[in-house]
Amino acid sequence: MWKRYPALVGEVIKREFPGAVVDFLTLPFAVNFFNSYRYIDRAIPDRGILKNLKQISGRYDVVLDYEATFRTYPLVLFSLAKERVAFYRKKRERFLYPIYNRLVEYRSYNFTFWDRLLLLKPLGVDVENKYIRQRFLPGFHLKGGIEPVDYRSLLGKEYIVFTPKGVIPTKGIKPEKVAQIYRLLKERTGLSVVIAVEPKEKEGTEKVTKSFLRPPLQVIIPAYYPLSLLSGTRGIPRKRTPSA
Repeated sequence: MWKRYPALVGEVIKREFPGAVVDFLTLPFAVNFFNSYRYIDRAIPDRGILKNLKQISGRYDVVLDYEATFRTYPLVLFSLAKERVAFYRKKRERFLYPIYNRLVEYRSYNFTFWDRLLLLKPLGVDVENKYIRQRFLPGFHLKGGIEPVDYRSLLGKEYIVFTPKGVIPTKGIKPEKVAQIYRLLKERTGLSVVIAVEPKEKEGTEKVTKSFLRPPLQVIIPAYYPLSLLSGTRGIPRKRTPSA
């Protein structure tokens, strides 16, 4: 999966297994983004089952499959990894052998990163006591030598990054809702709110922000490469005590 939270599990892997090599299979457009993350050694572009197998077959001791669908089953099975780990959500999914030799019942802790940590349990990591109960939050730390873009207006400030447009069209926020969400974020947190958009979205976003009494700071970023905005950021989980 290309999404951020499975990649952030890399920080815990590096903590628990010093010297481990952590590679991350992701969509091609996100490779540069994840290659900038300190705890990912290499981001591998998803090029289809045959090309992916050439990249990973016989090269890894452990494969963590956060997707676990018909698309990833053959990739995991023929990876030849000693430990092949995935979640199961339905009882019938417990019988996904020999694709996976380690299956973990999915549990929601109301924060995606903590949920994802559970796949490390079969590897001997006490994730509940060491990380979830301690409310451990990851940061997006850059590799040495990678310089983030200089957004001088944000230096020394605490801020929230709000991205109204998603990669998947149905995940985008309707224009008429942007101003409403912006105001709510600002009022309830007291923080500066930065609207981050891709270059091709600039014109449409500017039309929306013209309706603001005081236009928000708008940062134009390359597609999925907002290093300055993500550097040092942390997730904000719901205020709820994790269940035992």
